[in-house]
Amino acid sequence: MRFHRSLSSSRCPPAVLERAKGKRHNRQLIGELFESWLSAGEDWMQSSVVANATRSMAQRKRGKYVMMEFRALKTRFGGPLAKQILTEKKQQQENKDANDPLTYWMKHPDVASEDFEMVRIFDSMVYEDEVQDDLTLGICASGNLDASQTRQAMQIAVGGEIEKLQSMGLGMQPGGGGNSVPAAPTEKPKKVTPISKQVTNKISSSSAKLTELMAWESKIKDNTVLSPTLLAGFATELGARKDAITSAKTTLESSYAKTLGKTDAQIQEDKELLETITTSLANVEAAFTSFNGTIKSIKLAIDPPPKKEPKAKAKAKADAAPPA
Repeated sequence: MRFHRSLSSSRCPPAVLERAKGKRHNRQLIGELFESWLSAGEDWMQSSVVANATRSMAQRKRGKYVMMEFRALKTRFGGPLAKQILTEKKQQQENKDANDPLTYWMKHPDVASEDFEMVRIFDSMVYEDEVQDDLTLGICASGNLDASQTRQAMQIAVGGEIEKLQSMGLGMQPGGGGNSVPAAPTEKPKKVTPISKQVTNKISSSSAKLTELMAWESKIKDNTVLSPTLLAGFATELGARKDAITSAKTTLESSYAKTLGKTDAQIQEDKELLETITTSLANVEAAFTSFNGTIKSIKLAIDPPPKKEPKAKAKAKADAAPPA
């Protein structure tokens, strides 16, 4: 027997003892730790309850070269050294390879003076450090572990940082077992139309309805097929619908005038104005409903849909027709 399944035994593997700190009274969990340690060949890094943390560091450096005027060279490095640099850069420019795209020395494009001659010189170096932390988690819970025991095993594996991992959307969620249930997709919030926009839209719709109503008035006036009594009734109905839409539109326009210069939040806070607007919108909608019903009746009388012939009669006509 290589070891004893007891934390108080001298034969208890140190690795298991270290992992089970503070969990001495949870025998089922300790048993699971022993099994996991054994199945991994006594190597926690190969077990199913493990947290691997890695950090990679990279450093980049970026040098900067500038074309500096000779007078700036003298200020920065002193006269003798600046003169030496100027001479060397001139020689580099004269002796450079034909395939070398760099410019080491040049005359100033606007000033013909030695003080303004320009040389390519190193200006600065920038170092950029990149650090990347990775955390890889693994957990295996058998059917013998309940939710709280699985959570305890996870806490042992990650060193007490389970809450941090859960906040990142990793691992088990609070109160859950080894399996997590995917969250239901959230619905996109519906776009709310500002009240002032609702009012202007309804005013525009009212104008369109009145224009349509005028077109139907012309159709009734020009109709010579229907009886005068029926046409007069239609004209009266249209007149009533016209008055209702016009009245509701006028009230709505008056309410809209009170919203000018106010934000949507301010309109919401003005309970009296909000109630007036809501009532006006409802009145316009009711007028539209009545108008649509009236137009439907008039349309059926003036422009009735063509009657469909019975299928048998249509077939007989088709059979009797001479071949093309």
